[in-house]
Formats: sequence, C-alpha cells, structure tokens
Amino acid sequence: MYFFNDLIEGVSERGAGETMKVGSYDYDGLAHFWVHYYGAKSTAKDRYGYPRMSANGNVILSYSTEIATIVDNDSHYSGKLILMTDRKYSSTTQKQKSAIRYAADCPVVEVAHIEPSNIHEHTDNIIRWMQEFKEAKLKMSRARKESSRDSWKRRLDNIAYELEVYGNAFSLREFEVFVEALAYVNGVVGDDAFEKIDNSIEERKEQQRKEERKRKQKRTKEAQKALEKWKNGEDVHNQLFRILDVKLRVKGNYVETSHGVSVELRHAQTAVSMYKKGKIKQGVHIDVFDVRNVSDDSITIGCHVIKKDEIDRVADEILNAKVEKIPSLDELHSQIETNINNLMELTGELA
Repeated sequence: MYFFNDLIEGVSERGAGETMKVGSYDYDGLAHFWVHYYGAKSTAKDRYGYPRMSANGNVILSYSTEIATIVDNDSHYSGKLILMTDRKYSSTTQKQKSAIRYAADCPVVEVAHIEPSNIHEHTDNIIRWMQEFKEAKLKMSRARKESSRDSWKRRLDNIAYELEVYGNAFSLREFEVFVEALAYVNGVVGDDAFEKIDNSIEERKEQQRKEERKRKQKRTKEAQKALEKWKNGEDVHNQLFRILDVKLRVKGNYVETSHGVSVELRHAQTAVSMYKKGKIKQGVHIDVFDVRNVSDDSITIGCHVIKKDEIDRVADEILNAKVEKIPSLDELHSQIETNINNLMELTGELA
C-alpha cells in the first residue's frame, strides 16, 4: 500500500494547484485527494493512504471496512454521488466520514449498501430516499416561516436529484421499485407508493428472518451431533459449540471443555472431590482458573458456566482416571539415543 505522502507529487502533475497538509493520519487531505483526483474516474488500482484510512479506486476504507464509494453518472443529469454507509462505527471512523463530507463536491448520502449488487440491496437504498422525502414533506407543511419552507423545498428537490443520479448510475430505469420511487419524490403519486414498497421490504425481511432461523436450527443440530462425537473422544470441532452448554471430557492427563479450555487432571480431581463434599465455593483455584460463582444449578469457573448435571455426569470418570506417567528428561534422552543407535545399525546392515 502506498502512503498518502508518496502521492502528493501526483496532485501537482494533475494540475491541482492546491497546497494540501501532509502529515500523519491526514484524514481531510486524503478525503480531498480521493474525492477530487482519485475518484470514480481513476484507473489506479493501487491502494493508498494510511493503515487507519485508505482508498482504492472509487472506494474508501476505514481500517479494512469499506465506508464510502463514489457513484459517477455520465447521463444528461451528470454529476456524481457519494454513497456512505449508514452503520455506526468507532469515533475514528466517524471522524473519517466527516472528512469525506467536508471534502465532497457532490451530495453525500448514507445508505445500507454502498456497493449494491442485487435488487434487494437497491430496494433497501431507495426506500431511504423515500422515507426522507416523506419526513421532509411533512416538516415543510408544518413550517411557519417562509424561509424554513423554502429550505425544506430545496431538500425535497435535492432528494429527487440524488435518486435520479443513483438510478442512472446503476441503470435502474426498468426496475419497478425505482420507477415508483421516482414518481413518488416527483409528486406524481402519493404516500401509498411509499407504504407499498415499505411493506414489501418488511415482508422480505421477515422471510429472511424465518430462513435464518431455519439455517440456525439446522446448524445447531449438526453442532449437537458433533458434540456427542467430541464427548466420546473424537477430535472434532464446530464453531457453534460455544452457543451450546459446556460439556466435559477426560483426555489423557487433562479434563477438556467443549469451549476449548483444558485443566490438568490432578487439579480437576481435587476440584471434583471438593464439589462432592460440598466445599466448592467462590475463590477456589482450579489450575489457573478461579471459581467465580456457585449457584443452585451451575458453577462459573473463569468464563465457563458449567451445569452441575454435566459435572455429575463425568465426576466418577474424572476421579477414577489415572494420571499417565510423563517421561523425565533423562528417560527421553536415553530413548532418543537408543533410537539413533538402532537407526545407525540398520543403516550399516543395509550398506
């Protein structure tokens, strides 16, 4: 990635004729450079900027997240539009978004999808203009001063312009939702058009929520099956183990949890023995972890909430497990020397 400072010479080559601040994390300078010289018309594909804010062609990023893109339009309506994500991020990203707004020489619109790739994403974006148009029209009707009414009238005109640029840039002239939205913001149809599209979006989102619940149920069942295999000693793992109740197993000289933590068997045996005697309580050390809470049905150890039923299930297995002998360093060295000697003898016989 090129640092912004390295590209300043390119500005003068383009005839900018402006002096821009050069320094560490110059968000304003980078945003200005992106908007005016390396925007949608740029053929450059190299990413440039800083680790916290950078640009690549018509897209600008905060850290590694795309937060804005320039939409250029060569039609009769000309001009360009900056689509900015409507998601809220860190204070650093908010400063970067403000820098883009300040540098912009065209409308900046916050939308759900800055690079829409299907009709659903376009619909989500379009409804944002329709919703703002509806609210602006209501505020204009309630304004008492003529200057306020004029201000809201200008905003209504700008919304219609922005939507026109957006539709032309993405070739949405044949898209029914765009046609209805354009008619709405130009006063050809009433609020019924807004309600119709808004309802269709809500129906689609509800359908998506149902499908997501079905997918989650399916993944959960798969995770439960994998967890049974894990309990039986198989080395399997599933990302959804962490949303299921913690399970325990004895593996060699350790007691492992399904959430990826293990403690030495000897420490686990001491803890289980205390548990059976009713002496386990807050503050007790188990290997490198502490008991944080003891309730009627569970014990919290570190960040693990372990049900007492699960402890009862494996308690006898833990207590009866034998600690496997670990060879000393001398024994390991002796075994290695024996293996080397055997290998040398075998090599000599083959020669």
